[in-house]
Order: sequence, then C-alpha cells, then structure tokens
Amino acid sequence: MPYFLKHHFDPYFDHLNLKPRQREDGSVDHQNMGYVQNVIQGQVLAEFIPITEEAAQALPAELVFQVPRFPMGRNCEVHPQNSLQLLASANGYVFYEGGLIHVKRVLNVRQDVGVRTGNIQFVGDIIVHGSVRAGFEVVGKDVRVKEGVEAAVVQAGGNLQVDGGVRGAGVGLLRAGKNIRVGFCENATLWAGDSLLVDKVCLHSSVFCQRKVAVRDRLVGGRVCCQGVVFVGAQLGGGLGTPTELVLGFDTELMGEVEHLERELSRLGPLARQLHRDMAKGPAYATELGPRLATIERKQRALQNKVVALRERLHERFFSRASVVVPGEVRPGVTIAIGPARLNINDFLRNVRFVLEDGEVVVRSPALAK
Repeated sequence: MPYFLKHHFDPYFDHLNLKPRQREDGSVDHQNMGYVQNVIQGQVLAEFIPITEEAAQALPAELVFQVPRFPMGRNCEVHPQNSLQLLASANGYVFYEGGLIHVKRVLNVRQDVGVRTGNIQFVGDIIVHGSVRAGFEVVGKDVRVKEGVEAAVVQAGGNLQVDGGVRGAGVGLLRAGKNIRVGFCENATLWAGDSLLVDKVCLHSSVFCQRKVAVRDRLVGGRVCCQGVVFVGAQLGGGLGTPTELVLGFDTELMGEVEHLERELSRLGPLARQLHRDMAKGPAYATELGPRLATIERKQRALQNKVVALRERLHERFFSRASVVVPGEVRPGVTIAIGPARLNINDFLRNVRFVLEDGEVVVRSPALAK
C-alpha cells in the first residue's frame, strides 16, 4: 500500500526567493514576508496517509512512499504513540536539505535584514551576519547582529549583542530580557532587563537598565535610568549645551509604566479642558459633549489611581546603594538623581563617584574604591 507524505510546512519554501504577501484588503505587505518557518518542540512536521494506487498516480512522485519511512534529519523524531507522524524534537525552523527534513535551532541570516528578507521573528537564537536596516524588525531568543542596526527594532528574550553599534535616528529600539552589548549607540532607545555594556560611546540615547550600565568611553546627552550602578570610563556629559540626565535607584520597568501613564494623562488633560470650554457655550453643547467628557474624566481617574499605586511600588523597591562611577571626567550640564534627591553638575570633576547619603546626592573620590 502506498503512502502520501503530507507536510505541515511548505517543503518547497525558499528563503532566498521571497515575495511580498497580499493582505486581506488587497494591499501588499513588503515588511512581513515569512523569512523563516518556525516550529516548536512536539509540533507535527509531516505524516504518512495511506492511499490507493490510483490516487498515488496523480501525486508528485517525491511525495509517495511504498514504505512509511520518514526522510528524517536533525532534531526530528517519530511520534512515540503514532509511527505515521514526524515531530520536531526542538524549537527552531524546519527545512529540507539533502532530501531530509531538518529542524535547526540557530537561524543564521547571511545578509542584511531589509527589503530582501522582511521582518524576522524566530523562536530560537538569531545571528545576523550583516546589518538590520531602517524600518525593519528582528525578534528572537538570543540575538547577535555582526554589523549595525539602523533605526530598526531588535528584541531578544535573552541576550542581545550588536557588534557594530546602533544609530537609531530617534526611532531605533533595542530590547533584551537579560543583557545588551553594543559597539556604540546614538539617538536610540535601549531596554535591558539586567545589564548594558557600550564598548565605545553612548550619545543622545534613552537607556533603561535594571542592574548596571557600563559605558567604556563617553556618555553624552540623553537619559539613563538604572536601578543599580552606572559606570562611565572616560567622559560623562558634553557641557552645558548638552543636557545629560541619570536617574538611579528605581525599578526601571515600573518607571517606564509610570511615565507611559503620565504621558497619557498629559494628553487627556487638554482634551478635557477644551470640552469644558465648549460645553460652556450653551445647553446644546453640554448635552452633546457631556458623555464624551465623562468618559475622559473616568479614564483620567483610573490612570491617576494606577500612577499612585505604581509610585508606591517604586518606593518599596528603591535601591539606596545606587551609584554613578566616573574614573574620567564629568562635565557641566549633567543631572544625577538617586531616588528623590537630585544634583546638578555645574563644574568639571574628575575621578569621582556619586552616592546617596543622608537624603542627598554627594560626590566622593576616588571613583573606584581601593
């Protein structure tokens, strides 16, 4: 009896010959072209279906088997309770090579992520051997980009490394559940669940990091939020014309939530005030606009309650031993906040550290305790 090999993935898939996908509304999606066929452990990859000899004649020869023996490669296994099903034994992507079905755990993108690949989302680790071009997105477990990131989004559930650095143009985002390491960063936003290391310079960027930020050369402009320690090797700040703000001691994820809610409150405030002015024009305006104003005010109260609750949690998790360590030079224009205490730097300093003592940010030297 012949068997038809039914695939639960596209056996003819070619990642080097992708085409834009058509959306339901008829438009074409050039961003998401399905660069990789993701599978998870235990997922059915293929199965044998018994068929008649007549049915076998109408099918492609490579899909018809006289003996139900799977063309099984790496990270695949036969279902222990159903010998006619082939399963993935690991998370990864599925493909044919040498006539066998394989699942590979690590995705190597041997080109730039851009118009030829579209966005890439993968369940395992990703290595991009080129750059991530502006406007595109890469999402994976651990992610390494061997060249640079250009105003793009790269997110890793674990660690994220960008050898060549990131130029964000104000819209670039790097986010990692654990650690981030970049060659440099400029006009970008970086979120690290644990630590961040910048090998060279960090310029005009927004940095959110839970445990430690280390910039080996210069940290100039922008804002850094870190619960633990900020280390800057050569230079902190760029002078009075380049505001540089460091906020320490608070849980950065909670801070991000608070700031997001406060931005929403700032947006709703003017809307509510304008509705009050318009309703004062007469009863007809009040009748028409009253329900909308009531909805906005309910939302404002709910957001304000959330902000109060989150701020209480912020202070519960405050880390009073947070510090800024600068063996090099600190320039005027830097603001350092540790909890509620703030210090504005108005002079040049060298080889110092900033700590919280008796409710104030104070300067101590040397930067590194012997």
